[in-house]
Amino acid sequence: RVAAANRKFGVDVHEIGPHEIKELFPLCHTEDVLRGFYVPDDGRVNPVDAAMAIARGARIHGAQIFEDIPVTGVTRRDGRVTGVTTNQGPVAAEYVVNCTGMWARQFGA
Repeated sequence: RVAAANRKFGVDVHEIGPHEIKELFPLCHTEDVLRGFYVPDDGRVNPVDAAMAIARGARIHGAQIFEDIPVTGVTRRDGRVTGVTTNQGPVAAEYVVNCTGMWARQFGA
C-alpha cells in the first residue's frame, strides 16, 4: 500500500527483498528483514552540513538562532505558540522550531 501511494504521487519506489537490500547496503543486517522500500532518487546528506546550510539560509532571511541557552518552556496564547521561556528570560517568536532531537516529545508536551 505504501509503495502504491507513493507511486500515485510520482515517487519511483520499489519494494525489494532482503537479498536486494543486502546488495544495495552490504552493512545492513537483513536476517530478520522481510521486505523494504528502495527509491533510486533518494539522496544522502551529512546531517551536520545539512543543519548548517539550513541555519545559514534562515539567518539570511532574518531568523535569529540562539545556542547554548536552555529552553524551559513554551509560551502559548489562544492555543497558539507565541515563544519560549529560557533561563535568561522569555523570547517572543512568530515561529518556534522544535530541534530537540530525541527529546522532542518531552519538549513539545
